[in-house]
Amino acid sequence: MDALSGAGAIRSTMHDMLRFVRANIAPSGALAPALVRSHVLRQEIHEPPGYVTFGWHALRDRNTLWHNGETGGSHAYVAFDARQGLGVIVLANSASSQMDAVGLGALRLLRGQPAPALCSLRRSRWMTRNSSD
Repeated sequence: MDALSGAGAIRSTMHDMLRFVRANIAPSGALAPALVRSHVLRQEIHEPPGYVTFGWHALRDRNTLWHNGETGGSHAYVAFDARQGLGVIVLANSASSQMDAVGLGALRLLRGQPAPALCSLRRSRWMTRNSSD
C-alpha cells in the first residue's frame, strides 16, 4: 500500500459521495440506526469551535456536520444539515484548507445566507466567525 494513501487507500467518486451525503441526510434501511448514532454530539471542542461526533465535526449551530481530508495534493470537504436537507461536497486537486471555506460558503448560499469573498479568508477565522449561523 502506498504510504500516502489516505484511509487505507479507499477511493470513491462524486457519485459515491453524493449517495453518502444523501444517506446521512435521510438515513434509511439497515444502516439507519448506525448513521443516526454517528450524528450524536459527543464532546465540545474549541478548535475549530463546535463539537465532535463519531466520525463528524459539528459547527456550533449543532445542525451542520462536516468532515474533511487531505492527502497527496488533494483535498475533500463534506458538510450537511439534515434538518434542512442540504449538503455540499468539495473535491479539489490542491491540498488547501481554503476548500473548507468554499464548502461552508456554498452551504450558506444554499441556506439563503451571504457568503463572504473567499480570497480574504483563512479557514480558522472563517469557521470561527460563521459557525454559529
